[in-house]
Amino acid sequence: MRTFPALVIAALAACGPPDQALVPEAEPEALRTPSHLVDSTVSEPFGPPDLIARPLQLIASDRYLFIIDISPPHVHVLDAVTGAHRRSFGREGEGPGDFPHAPLGVARSARGDTVWFYHALQGRLSGVAIQDLADETRPTVSATRQVSPGAWTFAIDGPDAAGNLLALNQTPTGIETLTYSLTDDRITRRGTLALSDGRMDASSLGDAYAGHLCHVPDRDVWLDFYLNVGRADILDVSGAIRGEVPVPFTWLPHVEESTRHPGRMIFSSYKAGTRHAYTGCAVTERFVYALYQGHLTGDREVKEFFDRWPLAEVQVFDMSFQLVKTFVLDHPTAVLAVAPGDSVLFSVWEDATGPQVRKTRVP
Repeated sequence: MRTFPALVIAALAACGPPDQALVPEAEPEALRTPSHLVDSTVSEPFGPPDLIARPLQLIASDRYLFIIDISPPHVHVLDAVTGAHRRSFGREGEGPGDFPHAPLGVARSARGDTVWFYHALQGRLSGVAIQDLADETRPTVSATRQVSPGAWTFAIDGPDAAGNLLALNQTPTGIETLTYSLTDDRITRRGTLALSDGRMDASSLGDAYAGHLCHVPDRDVWLDFYLNVGRADILDVSGAIRGEVPVPFTWLPHVEESTRHPGRMIFSSYKAGTRHAYTGCAVTERFVYALYQGHLTGDREVKEFFDRWPLAEVQVFDMSFQLVKTFVLDHPTAVLAVAPGDSVLFSVWEDATGPQVRKTRVP
């Protein structure tokens, strides 16, 4: 049951406190909500048991559940109510309808008329009309846009009411923000995200502060939940940090002194002391759901990576970004999606038979 989360951490390639002295490092035993303060849930299988090879991401709309697979075909579509397999598309290749590799799904776009998939290496957006998914005779990819970010994009979401997507790119000196307009096909670079972790060399900021973007239409902002940091920031369309989400556990990324350059602190997600925080988020009309891990990669002495994946903890925030509920799934997972209406949460659990979508009733 360790394979699936490890794949997601490795595939998601990879923002920080204004004053590190104000954010003390938490002890490992204080990284999880006490069991008597959370609701426990029971999940059930959803969809075909042998459809997914190496799952990366889930996206839910009112009609469909999209599963992004690292192995081609890269996108599987299930009926969000019945779990019936509607179609799979995105063969590996460069032809019409082909995907060069597993894309990043632009989650909020699935609530509109076109769901977008972003190919980070090529800087290409592939759009699929929602109405076409019910008709097998229509072409799969109905629109293509060239973004050419010039850097590795690890998070993207939107669009907002003006048609803007916000993306985060990893650069040699940190994280660059990028705004892309679907309306006039224009890209705007905003410079590096204002991170203030003075402990480490700038070249490690992009790795240490990788995360997941979720657009919140009700507030017209994006939330950036960090993968290796106990922190979540509120970003505007320019990529500027406008505040923090008051998450229950806060800590800095685990950094170590460089052996090649003494005095420079560097980060690696494979270090045994690395802590993992948020591996995904989802937004509905009423709530924000953050998929929280809160654990160490492994023992500091015996570096067995990904050996302590706990049952997944889901933290639920209202539209003022205050924590209102925490519940724990009955399985470890690194991806989630929540259907409109806040009644059903989708995740993936990998056991000895392989990965399987699970459906959980939201308490």
